[in-house]
Amino acid sequence: MCCFAQKVEFVEATKIFARLTDRSTQYLVYQMTFSTKTPNAMILPIPVRAPAREGSVKFINLENHPEFFESLAAMFPSMYRKSAAGSIPVHSVGDYIASFVPSIDDFKNLDPAFVIPKSTWDHIPGYANFSFAVFQLTKLQGTPHPMALEFETQTPDQVFFPTLHIHDGMVHETEEFDHQLFVQHAMLDDLAGSYVDYDYVDPATGFVRSRPAAGTKFAEMPEPIVDPNLLVHRLRIDGFQKNQDYTFSMTRLAFLRGMIRKRLPWLIGTPLVLAGVAFGWLHYRRNKLRGTTKQVDSELSLPPEK
Repeated sequence: MCCFAQKVEFVEATKIFARLTDRSTQYLVYQMTFSTKTPNAMILPIPVRAPAREGSVKFINLENHPEFFESLAAMFPSMYRKSAAGSIPVHSVGDYIASFVPSIDDFKNLDPAFVIPKSTWDHIPGYANFSFAVFQLTKLQGTPHPMALEFETQTPDQVFFPTLHIHDGMVHETEEFDHQLFVQHAMLDDLAGSYVDYDYVDPATGFVRSRPAAGTKFAEMPEPIVDPNLLVHRLRIDGFQKNQDYTFSMTRLAFLRGMIRKRLPWLIGTPLVLAGVAFGWLHYRRNKLRGTTKQVDSELSLPPEK
């Protein structure tokens, strides 16, 4: 989510990594290139399990790992030599001063310069039960090292990507996206076919899969953010899109995997249904929020479970 406390001149090349753990937590790594004329802060709403407390979020310093996303990108090699395209505790996390804000009301305990007003959040009531990770930017422009955290998620069956945009204090219906989303999950590995090329979208997952598993290249990181035994899957989102977060349901993905493995009669000999199932879990539905923006949920186009 490119949400800034103050107006920014530009934001581009956003990259986000997410991975659920068996502890009902989610790792989240975020990086972007930006420019701002005034002291500013990036604010990431995150679905933290209630009751939110200071220990609900652990900030991770990737100051010594600025190449995190370059290492992920290297796992998608070209096979054809193509060219690529106040009272709130604070934490010193490399290029950032980080704070955890348990609820919207708790923003009153933070420096106003690093706050998005409550009146703005009132336009998007779906975030009323969210918590917030606030990263005060120590520079006015550039590409700082990735910001990273692990949080106790209220949705342990969904991978959450913060992609809603607030750049000028207002919530617009559409925004221009320049995003790469990276995710790891065993069920995606099970569904994915063989590696074809860095830009080949696997029809069974809707993502580009990495050629190798992650391996040991991330072993020296301060936390096991990346699972060395899993593939990495990537999705690009470009151009003007609905201004919203993206979530992917692993429960529905598990159901899809089970249906494919069982080869039920309703799947056999029906190419259109197969295609709909393969891409269905990446069909984003907007929740009916009263504000000017919508939050999405990924849904499978599958018959109901009995």
